[in-house]
Formats: sequence, C-alpha cells, structure tokens
Amino acid sequence: MKLPPDNLLAFYRRLLELNLKGRGHFAIGVTYDIVAVCATRAIEGLADGGFIDVTAEVGQAADFLDDYLHEEFGAPFYEPEEE
Repeated sequence: MKLPPDNLLAFYRRLLELNLKGRGHFAIGVTYDIVAVCATRAIEGLADGGFIDVTAEVGQAADFLDDYLHEEFGAPFYEPEEE
C-alpha cells in the first residue's frame, strides 16, 4: 500500500506498534513511499515446506495489514504502474 496523504506521524507509529506485536517471521517497512511486508527469516537452507510457510505468512500479513491500515488511515492500496 501507499503512505496515507495525512496523519503520517500516527501512521508511522502504528507501523512500529504492529512490528513490535508481530507474531511471525515478517517485518513492516517503507520504501519509496510504499509500505512493504518482508520476511525476516532466512530462506537459505529451508526445506520446500518452510519456504512455502514463510511465503504464505508474509502474504497473509500483507493482506490483513493493507485492509487494516486502509480502514484506519485511508492509506491507498498499491497498484503497480503498467508498463
């Protein structure tokens, strides 16, 4: 998702709170005004099932967080630009 147009300080605070409460192997960050969820668990050496689990966990977190943050802050959803 993209950063909200207003209330950035409260938005960043919420991201930090969510990072602290995170129960999985993921972290929330911002790059180029885009909010991103990334895996914090190294994938090197994971069995196929472990890689699938980490990928699913990151996807589920991103799916939940974009709806949650959109509702709370009005942050727009990310839509890739067409080439």
